[in-house]
Amino acid sequence: FHPQHPRATRTVGALAWLRDRFLRFAARPELARRFDWDAVVVATSRALTSVLAQAGRLPLAFVQGDPHPDNFVTRDGRVAALIDFDFAHETERVFDVASGADAFGRDGEDADLDLHESYEFVRAYDGRCPISNEEWALVPDSMIRRNAFLLWYVIEAHMRRAPGDIGNAPRYARRVLEV
Repeated sequence: FHPQHPRATRTVGALAWLRDRFLRFAARPELARRFDWDAVVVATSRALTSVLAQAGRLPLAFVQGDPHPDNFVTRDGRVAALIDFDFAHETERVFDVASGADAFGRDGEDADLDLHESYEFVRAYDGRCPISNEEWALVPDSMIRRNAFLLWYVIEAHMRRAPGDIGNAPRYARRVLEV
């Protein structure tokens, strides 16, 4: 993380970029049949269309980028620290809220999303740091953005190390379609 030169990424640009990457993945023979790329592209496009009118009006904030249980250090049942800032960047705050809602709304990495738990996470966040109506509306699309990014990231990272290896990418493809 380079605080003097932070990466700024608006949700609209991120979703458009990810949709383009998925179209390219769908054209690659070693990836074409691994996922339902049409469904992933449609879900990403739907999220992009949904955020177009709203996301640009939200202020940017520095976000941790990967808020999930393993990145919270607790002591005596309370959060003592937040670690792992590899994905820190500047974007709409709702991205971190939605990322946390996705991560804390599951009983495990491969578990289905529990909408009640996810909602409770956002509600608790809102209780400490109020969330605007526009941000509430963007939570589902921001969850898609998070999982679409992880889908892209895992495929790129694994295939760089071992051609044909896609790691746990099926988990994130399922999550993109789940929301």
